[in-house]
Amino acid sequence: MLIPKAFLSHSSKDKEFVRSVAHELGRQYCIFDEQVFSTGEEFKTSIINGLDDSSIFVFFASKNSLLSSWVNFEIEESWYTKLEKNLQKHLVYLISDSVEYDDLPLWLKRAKIQKENSPKIVARNIRDHLDKLNDSRKNPFVGRNQDIQKLAEQLIPESTLPPNILFVTGLPGIGRRSLLQRVVPEYLNLKPLKSPIRLGEGFHLQEICISIADFVEPYSTEQEFKRIMQEIKNLSDEEALNRTLGNLRRMTNQGELPVFLDEGGLFDSDGNISESVQLIIQSLSSNNDIYIAFISNRRPNNYSPSIAATHLKHLTPEDRKLLIKTLDLTSVRGYKRVNQLKQEEILELAEYTAGYPPSAYIAIEQVDNYGIELVLANKQKFTELRINQFLQHLAKVGLSEIEKSILRLLAHFSPLPLKIIASTLSDDIKNISNYVSRLIDISLVVVEERLYRIADPVSDAALKAFGIPPETIVRTLAHIILDLIDDPEFEDRRLE
Repeated sequence: MLIPKAFLSHSSKDKEFVRSVAHELGRQYCIFDEQVFSTGEEFKTSIINGLDDSSIFVFFASKNSLLSSWVNFEIEESWYTKLEKNLQKHLVYLISDSVEYDDLPLWLKRAKIQKENSPKIVARNIRDHLDKLNDSRKNPFVGRNQDIQKLAEQLIPESTLPPNILFVTGLPGIGRRSLLQRVVPEYLNLKPLKSPIRLGEGFHLQEICISIADFVEPYSTEQEFKRIMQEIKNLSDEEALNRTLGNLRRMTNQGELPVFLDEGGLFDSDGNISESVQLIIQSLSSNNDIYIAFISNRRPNNYSPSIAATHLKHLTPEDRKLLIKTLDLTSVRGYKRVNQLKQEEILELAEYTAGYPPSAYIAIEQVDNYGIELVLANKQKFTELRINQFLQHLAKVGLSEIEKSILRLLAHFSPLPLKIIASTLSDDIKNISNYVSRLIDISLVVVEERLYRIADPVSDAALKAFGIPPETIVRTLAHIILDLIDDPEFEDRRLE
């Protein structure tokens, strides 16, 4: 299956703008021709040469391009019919303020028309259209029914205005962006950004404003963006906030949901939303025409009616099997699978994914490349991606020595009651509870029926990072568990 491409038709006088669009799309998604269409015949030849590899025809309308021989096509309606049969979609972007809808030839008025002077917004819009033509290649989103329902219910409240701020939290790679892609278009009629805006550590309003401007404001060269950066750095906090709100509104008006990925800049050291982000959130209470979403491994400490929040855990055992089964039935890299896995093979692969979707994708790719027998004989190979991913993640989250000890204990012995964790580590239960609470907030520990366990995707990485508990710890744990089980007043779930 060929990857759908967009043919970028334009005047060479607009090449800087269109080159920026092509750069954002990538070569695999577009055909970029800088030729000047000086005559109708040259234009038709260029289009015909690109048709075989194109699914979408994109015309960049400006005074430059409209001064070519476009008007000749008004009398060639039959040729447009031929063009229409070869291409699945036609898009027109008015990239000049001096061009209006009425300036377009009749046959171009039939296309989907949008006025936009930001190359990045245009590229994202084209990519959305390409993705819709290529749905069969997307990774499936399975399970998560409760998470979908929870977020949907928050977005359509019965008695209040819908929240315009979304928080989706959980471990990286667990499906946070996929959840937004699944729910937001249906309930907010917005398309979440697929490449999120990054919130780096120590970002102030000016840095956040620059990051958003990079996604929204028009520029075609590195020099132009440096000018924008310097201009924003010289703004006061109030001016930077107003510019930020204006750009966020522009994205929302274009049908996009700005998505911010937390890379250390969303929360302060105490887990509270950072002052700069808090200013933006507070401003949105009086700007309910703007929507934004945040993705983080950490849950916010405080919520408000304007925030919809969902915390994702790793996939359940049932959903792990469903994901492997679904991947086994769908196309991979554009090719239909021939051999379907047996039930026992699905179960064995699902166990080793540890509720981490990327591990499932890697497993199926390796089945395609090497066959199920070799993969099952060396299952550790497709867990390396997960281990390496979470080794980096554990190094980033800034764990204390006590938190490392808790994770080391739970990586070997999960689940455990809180008082057993405290007693085993010879610490006060109140003190331990504070650390366990933080580990839950940053998605490394989960609660199951009053017991605490390490999040499955992290377990192998924690074993590698923190090693085996000392023998004294293991002996202490064994004695405490035996004493607890023998206690006639112990009514909690028995440990296996």
